[in-house]
Amino acid sequence: MIQIYLILLGAIICAVVGQILLKCGMNILGPLDFSFKNVIFLISSIFKNIHILIGLFFYGFSLILWLFALSKLKLSMAYPATSLMYVFIILASWFVFKEAINFYQIMGIVMILIGLFCLFFKSV
Repeated sequence: MIQIYLILLGAIICAVVGQILLKCGMNILGPLDFSFKNVIFLISSIFKNIHILIGLFFYGFSLILWLFALSKLKLSMAYPATSLMYVFIILASWFVFKEAINFYQIMGIVMILIGLFCLFFKSV
């Protein structure tokens, strides 16, 4: 049973890595206003920006791991575990992008971790 939780954790980590890489890629492209012209530009830029390409790869791999996890776990157990993505994204944003973490984010992280502990304590 521990193997499936590791697969679930792998799916979560791959999604976070993918998101961080997508943000790195978009930082290179710069801010875009939503328009048809920019949609075409963004689609063409995907194939020219290594960060976006690798980020999409990680997202795809995350999906594969997620499907394996769903094949063995109840959705009511697996889906709440994805809230760890919020925790990891805040920490990764602080580490990679030097974004500040405020008191409310810390409290949110604590609440997520308490909630996951309550959810998984008897399951593991």
